Amino acid sequence: MSDRSSGRLWMILAIFGVTGCGDKAKPDYDECVHQASNDNFGAAVLRCQAAISADPASSAGKAAADKLREIQPKLDAVLADEKATKEQALMAEAEQKVAKAKADADVKAKQDAADAACKKWATICATGGGLQFFAKKAECEDMTSGIAKVGVKCDPCKCFE
Repeated sequence: MSDRSSGRLWMILAIFGVTGCGDKAKPDYDECVHQASNDNFGAAVLRCQAAISADPASSAGKAAADKLREIQPKLDAVLADEKATKEQALMAEAEQKVAKAKADADVKAKQDAADAACKKWATICATGGGLQFFAKKAECEDMTSGIAKVGVKCDPCKCFE
């Protein structure tokens, strides 16, 4: 081989080396495989898709398409499980709210029944008038809230029997 033909050979090799005749999909495919092996299916799907986009006809691009068909159902299953878990948590939270509302309603109903049985309600306000009596709790509370608007403090209304 002459120096001239040897020089051309080196030039051809240099051009192919610079232009990167390698598989453009390989780095993304390798990362796809790595992520899938760590059960990071979301990242794996993205990297396989990137490999396919980079060079769908290459061996790594084709392998990425095969790998994508393998891991996409796994990602779908993980996402479905996460969705089901969130829905269960929301249902449990809603059930707790309903139970609390029912318990609060029961407490209020019992208190309302006890309040209705009381025939005499009383409070003391800081007006110097001493103990004030009312036939109904609502009348007592109306008076104390009205006085509170002008800055006078009253004790809570209590059954006085």
